[in-house]
Amino acid sequence: MPIKQFIYDFFQPWKNNSFLYKILLDLPKLKNFLKLSTRPSLNDFISPSIVSRTHPAVYGLSMYQQLANSKVTFNNHINISSQSASNMRLFEATGVGACLVTDWKSNLTELFEPDFEIVTYRNVDECIEKVKWLLENNEACQGIAKAGQQRTLKDHTFAQRAIQLDKIIRQALSN
Repeated sequence: MPIKQFIYDFFQPWKNNSFLYKILLDLPKLKNFLKLSTRPSLNDFISPSIVSRTHPAVYGLSMYQQLANSKVTFNNHINISSQSASNMRLFEATGVGACLVTDWKSNLTELFEPDFEIVTYRNVDECIEKVKWLLENNEACQGIAKAGQQRTLKDHTFAQRAIQLDKIIRQALSN
């Protein structure tokens, strides 16, 4: 929730206490929020050109279908893991047969073969260049998507992860 919406929501009950409300109105940064007649909308803070190009979020089977229908699926890891590839999108996209374009991470070669099973980029320009190439080379794009899917279904299923987790837990318990 954006901070402006949080502040608006937080101080709404205080409007009923006229004494406290008057004190809060003397605080310049709060005054504007307290005088709002309606809750700020997310659209108030985002450029209309961005809003016009966005679509509602999809989850579950609808999300997997959207990924499967995409020609190229983009992935970018958040800052929590700066060196390692570790998000679900790697396996969701490749698992349904999408051609995945993801930011390069040092451990990616342990998971996929870059530029054969997935496509990697190190900066914005490289990403744009590779996506354009994939869109112009449908056969190569489909080949990468198929190879990525085969790798995921072979090496990255819940069954394989359960076996790995079991080994980790047994090793930890035996120490």
